[in-house]
Amino acid sequence: MQNVFIAAVLVAGSTTLFSQPNLSPQVQHQRQSAARGAPVRSLDNALTKPDDVTELDLSGQTLGTLPDDIGKLVNLKVLRLRSAGLSSLPDALKLCSKIEELDISENAFFQVPSVIRSLKRLERLYLSGNRFANLDEKAFNGLSNVKILYINQCSMNALPMSIASCLDLVELSIAQNSIRTFPQGMENLKQLQKIDATSNAFTAISPLLKSLKSLTHLDFSYNKIKNVDRDLFKLPKLSALLLTSNDVASLPDSLPASSLKVLNLDSNSIRQVPQSIGKLTELEELYLAGNELTTVPPSIGECKNLIVLDISGNNLTSLPVVELAQLAGLMHLRIANRVTEAQRQQEERRKKP
Repeated sequence: MQNVFIAAVLVAGSTTLFSQPNLSPQVQHQRQSAARGAPVRSLDNALTKPDDVTELDLSGQTLGTLPDDIGKLVNLKVLRLRSAGLSSLPDALKLCSKIEELDISENAFFQVPSVIRSLKRLERLYLSGNRFANLDEKAFNGLSNVKILYINQCSMNALPMSIASCLDLVELSIAQNSIRTFPQGMENLKQLQKIDATSNAFTAISPLLKSLKSLTHLDFSYNKIKNVDRDLFKLPKLSALLLTSNDVASLPDSLPASSLKVLNLDSNSIRQVPQSIGKLTELEELYLAGNELTTVPPSIGECKNLIVLDISGNNLTSLPVVELAQLAGLMHLRIANRVTEAQRQQEERRKKP
C-alpha cells in the first residue's frame, strides 16, 4: 500500500495545499479607503476644515481622552481609534451622526460606550481587545443597523442577550474569548452569514443556529466540541464548516445532501468517516488530518467536485484507490501517515553509522 501512497502524492503535485484566506471586511474597507485617498491622521488637521473630513484615523496615538471637538466633524463616516489609550468616548460623538465605521479596538473599555447607540448609520463596529469580562446585558441595544461586529479577545465568558437586537448583523467575530454558548434571541438574526467563534469554550454548536438560513460560514475551531449536529449540514447556504482542533470523535452516520464546499475536521479524534460522506456532492475541500482514521469509505468517490483531500497524520492501512482515481478534479492529496515515537526512534537508529 506504501507504493499507492507515494503514487497518489506524486499525482497530486507539489502545489501549496491550503487556500489563501479571504481578506477580513476590516482590511477590505481599509483598502477601499486607501483607494479614495489617505484618511486624516490628526484631529488638529481635521478641525482646520471640519466639513471636508470623512475619515479620521488616530490609531496608535496615545490620546487618553477624545476631545469634545470631535463633534465638529459632522460629515465623518469612518473613525478609527485603535490602540489610542482610551477608556471612554465623549457625548459629543453623537453629533457625528453619519459615522458608518467605528474602530475602538485594543483600548481599555470595560463597557460598550453608550454614545455609540446614537450613531444610527453605524454599520461596522470593531471592539476587539478591550476588557469586556462583565459586559452589561444591554450593551448592544440600539445597534440594529450594525452589519459587522468584531469582539475578539475581550475576556468574555458570555455574549449579552442584547446581541439579538442587532437584527441586520451579517458577520459576527467573537474569537479568543471564553464563551460557552449563545444567548436566546440569536435565532432571530436572520441576516447573519458568518460566525467566527474560534478559540472559545464551546462544547457544542448551539441548536439556535439551525434556524439561521443565511449562514454561509461557521468557524468553531479550537473549542471543545464533541458532536456535530446533522442538521447543520441542512443549512441551505452553508459553504464552510471549520472545526479544527476540537474533541469530535465521530460524524453523523446519515449525512444529508448539503451545499457545503469546505469541511475542516483536522486534529480531532475521528475514527471513521461515514459512507454518507458521498452525499456531500458540492464538497471541494475536505480536511481530516490528525485524526484516528485507518481508511476512508469508497463513497468518497461520489464527491465529484473534490479538489483538496487531506487525510495525513492518521493511521491509514488501506484506501479506495480506484474511487480516488476517478475524482477528475482532485488536485491536492495528502496521505502521509502519523509517525509514532517507536517509528521515529527506529529511523534514528537506522541513520546512525
